[in-house]
Amino acid sequence: MAVSGQQPPRAGTLRRSAAALASAFALAVAVSCQAPAAGEADDAASRAAAPTDPADFDASRAWGHLEQLVSFAPRTSGSDGARRARAYIEEQLVAAGFEVERDEASVELPDGGGALELQPLRATRAGDSADVILLVAPYTAPRLEADDAVDPGANEGASGAAVLLELARIRSRAVHPYSLVLAFVDGDAHLSAAPFIGSEALVGLLEKEGILDRTRAVVFVDRVGDVDLQVVRDLRSNRSFRDFFWRSARDLGLQAYFQQEGFETPAAGHLAFLAHGHRRSVALVDTRHGGGQEPGAWARSPQDTLEHCTPTSLGVVGRVIADGISRFEARLARIDRFARAPAAVTVADERERHAAAAVPLTAPASSSAGEQGAVQPAASDPALPAHATVAATEPEVDGEPGADEGVPSDAVPGDDAQDDGAASSGERDGDARN
Repeated sequence: MAVSGQQPPRAGTLRRSAAALASAFALAVAVSCQAPAAGEADDAASRAAAPTDPADFDASRAWGHLEQLVSFAPRTSGSDGARRARAYIEEQLVAAGFEVERDEASVELPDGGGALELQPLRATRAGDSADVILLVAPYTAPRLEADDAVDPGANEGASGAAVLLELARIRSRAVHPYSLVLAFVDGDAHLSAAPFIGSEALVGLLEKEGILDRTRAVVFVDRVGDVDLQVVRDLRSNRSFRDFFWRSARDLGLQAYFQQEGFETPAAGHLAFLAHGHRRSVALVDTRHGGGQEPGAWARSPQDTLEHCTPTSLGVVGRVIADGISRFEARLARIDRFARAPAAVTVADERERHAAAAVPLTAPASSSAGEQGAVQPAASDPALPAHATVAATEPEVDGEPGADEGVPSDAVPGDDAQDDGAASSGERDGDARN
């Protein structure tokens, strides 16, 4: 019975009221499910705001590591010098708080050369995610053909390892978004007829343990101590990740040490990863030690000494790597946040990213290697929802992950293949990681 003086509500009004309440309730549930707790948001923000400071990289410390490694000469695979170098590296990594694993691998040398026992090292610093950023450098010296000749292996076989040891120190100061693995390979320069057997053995070990599938990027570092440093722009490296480092060099005022025109195709350990189909790989190497034709007058000879290296070069490469890693960790973290909650990445985020790149990197319109010039502006970014597009008139920085971000490529190594790790293997399988 209706109360006197009041009309009963109409059925249409009741339906509209119920629909409004249901919509409000659904919105509240969605917000509560997608928005992180205040403490979690603060923690994530503090990590994003505190990347590794490249200024913390101490070139004199890296030089001290280089001096120690060179002092163990001869340092060829299987030698007492190689064992002492490995022990020194392990000691430094443990002191920096890394978990160190001694690996072993046996490889058959070509032409009946027998088996070579390799002893690489791996060191892990756990991050918020189990997904991995992998830095690789050789620690053993080339073996020369003449039995009485010794290659000290200062630039080739020790400079990259010295840089990685100092990076281990500065990266140990905080927890980072992704786990960092430092790999020191044995045997890459043992025989010219079997190059990069150490890196190939490492790929096999990582695949066997399931680590390769969750490796978001590989950075191979060697031959970076030259007094006349010029890190070449490798055509076969992943373009997006490679250009993070070139952008870091520019912003740090160190672009003179990085090739700015043209491209090269250096022979380096990253080729073992590319040959295995892992396209998220970058090489940071100088291909001419001592000038002249590759590999240079001082390379693979008794002249590869400390006198032909400099702390300045180690400091340049170390600072650029520290800054570049922070950059693409931040980019991958944004992509991962979008994979978990699309609303977390907005058009404003992308506009801010484009605005931050005030000085575009440009590539030659053409080169002998055949790569095209600057990336064209993209109308949208596949890392965004379909409705959240960036205006086509906004500038695209050469190499900035944009139109091809997160899109698998059918390109093969040698075609500047793009596979920038927009989703880990677990996320592709529906198992998103933190």
